[in-house]
Amino acid sequence: MTTDWRESIPDRLGDLPLGGDLIRTEPGGRAAAPIAVLGVYPALTKMGRFETDDGPINLPVEVEATSFAPGSSSGREIDAAYLSPLGLSRDDVLFLDMFPHYLANTSGSGSGGRSMWDNVQTYERVTGEQTAMKPRPQPDALLGRCRTMPGNTERLAEQLEAHPRRLVFTLGNEAAAFIRGDDAAKAAQPHLLASPKDLVFAGRSSPVVHLPHPGIVMRRTPWRDRLTAWIEAKGRRLLADLDG
Repeated sequence: MTTDWRESIPDRLGDLPLGGDLIRTEPGGRAAAPIAVLGVYPALTKMGRFETDDGPINLPVEVEATSFAPGSSSGREIDAAYLSPLGLSRDDVLFLDMFPHYLANTSGSGSGGRSMWDNVQTYERVTGEQTAMKPRPQPDALLGRCRTMPGNTERLAEQLEAHPRRLVFTLGNEAAAFIRGDDAAKAAQPHLLASPKDLVFAGRSSPVVHLPHPGIVMRRTPWRDRLTAWIEAKGRRLLADLDG
């Protein structure tokens, strides 16, 4: 029987540009894994080019079917910077995101300074097509949306309550603030790479460790160095202690 949250968060939200599907991204990994990793929102896995009078633009045409999918760039990043250094395999981890759909980034990049959301809006204006894409809100607004989105709390509870987790990792300020109950994403930043703390989330109490977001780790050397130092000094020992 279909549950209420699936009625509120359908498996297909609507169209992406160029005929793609904006889907609900499912948890990745093993449902009964002893460790859960909570990200922010799913990643893009494929872009398509669209010609405009001002030149070609890149558009989102495919998103992750499962969170941190092994073949996606986000999956490769999590494997290289987190799982492998910690000595974890994908069988050890259940991946999920606090928001169930891909969101278009509003930060400009490249020589033109255009964002993915700029490109989506251009596509819609030129073609007259209305996609299901939405812009990524500012961090605090995204926290509020995740908490008030019909069915989202129930979705996460179902995905996390089914099996006890010996440890939960969060990725980035927003995921840390979400699970801590903070209203402001930056309020969680001082807790990144701190000792585990028991928190009640989605109906269960679990020890939680807040890690920096992969996007920050990959782009900023100081954060990459901090994560590496934490893994070597504390992370591996923490996991060894869990194994008894």
